Amino acid sequence: MTSSPQGLTEAQKRQYWSEGFLTGLEVMGAEQMKRVRDRLISLEAAEVAADPERWADPKHQPWEVAGSPWWHWFHGMIRHPRILAAASSVLGPNVLIRNADIFVKAVDDPKRIRWHVDCTSPESEANKLLTMWIAISDSTMENGAVEWVKGSHAFELPPEVHDKASLSYPPEGAAHLDQLPRAPNLLRAGQMSLHHFR
Repeated sequence: MTSSPQGLTEAQKRQYWSEGFLTGLEVMGAEQMKRVRDRLISLEAAEVAADPERWADPKHQPWEVAGSPWWHWFHGMIRHPRILAAASSVLGPNVLIRNADIFVKAVDDPKRIRWHVDCTSPESEANKLLTMWIAISDSTMENGAVEWVKGSHAFELPPEVHDKASLSYPPEGAAHLDQLPRAPNLLRAGQMSLHHFR
């Protein structure tokens, strides 16, 4: 008989609610992540060979097609018991995976994502949501790791950040955030982070 994976410790939960994020949570070991990454590379190579233009279109998300090879690879991973245990520790036992995405950052791609929030819902609603991110390859400062500002989930949003079409901070707000201490999301492949939707 196998035991259920443990969720977050009390100290981790306090840190999440205080700082708005947790990082470095172990999900899969090196060998398991190698298989996950090899499968991703194989699936992507098949997409490029079949239709490189379609694969370059951000609207093309084959992992959403139930029963497809992408779907089986992706959905098995996002329902990993350690992922669900961590989410339940923060949100309670009734967890719904609202959506899931794959972000592939190409080597030498200069694009950067500006300071933003994942939603503009009031804090009481946003407290019921979180983002979980699992690293398939290492996340380092050199390859563009996400950075957080501690406690920013409790900041008042600037008026320009008011709906799902305007989640990025305006230049003035971003300049203020640039002055605050940052916490980088440094992960080894197989580790995950979670952060508040705000």
